Amino acid sequence: MSQTNPAPESNDPQPRPRPIPGIHTPGDIVPSFKFTPRPDAEVEAELKRRKEAERRVRVKELQDVCRAPDRQWSRKELDRSGRWGETEKMILARLGSEEGLLLGLIGPRGLGKTQLAVEAIRHTTGVLLRSARYVTATDLALEISATYRDGATESERDVIARYRRPHLLVIDEYHLRSGGERETRLFEELLDKRYCARKDTILVATQPREDFRVNIGSSAASRMKETGALIECDWQSYR
Repeated sequence: MSQTNPAPESNDPQPRPRPIPGIHTPGDIVPSFKFTPRPDAEVEAELKRRKEAERRVRVKELQDVCRAPDRQWSRKELDRSGRWGETEKMILARLGSEEGLLLGLIGPRGLGKTQLAVEAIRHTTGVLLRSARYVTATDLALEISATYRDGATESERDVIARYRRPHLLVIDEYHLRSGGERETRLFEELLDKRYCARKDTILVATQPREDFRVNIGSSAASRMKETGALIECDWQSYR
């Protein structure tokens, strides 16, 4: 009668499974990897790229809602020589100050007043990374009057609050206001609230100096003298 030899005894209570390639189990010897830090210049370059990408996203967000007129916004090649260019430099240098700016641009049509205001919007959103908004006086008045309709979802206070928020507000064609008592009071209230909040405001009008001062009211005229300027555009036509 043949006898079979008993299997050799093992110290392990249970036989260990055969390891699966690429998967480590407890007890396996895993090779160590040496960590090599990235050079400082490479890290700084990567951080700079990320920061620039975030900046571009923010600029796009701000410029998508500024509502600047397409004709002026699309102009990239501008003649910055002469008094127009000097005036632009002066305006851009004063934007974003802690005191806020109340500026008036007046003069005949075709001198680039609206273009100056649009470049202020471009600078505020693209360089200062702050909010800006463009609106004509007529459109603003229509937004206010729409609050009086039945079923309106906004009050006139809501409209004033909305236009108080942007860091820079450009109100174009200010001379086309109706001049009604209620409208005048609300426009003056908006300018007052923006002055108190130290926000930048630019008013554009095709009016002589004295007519414009009457249009904006004595209070705004005084504050314009205090925090900004009234610029009479009388150079050669920009068109």
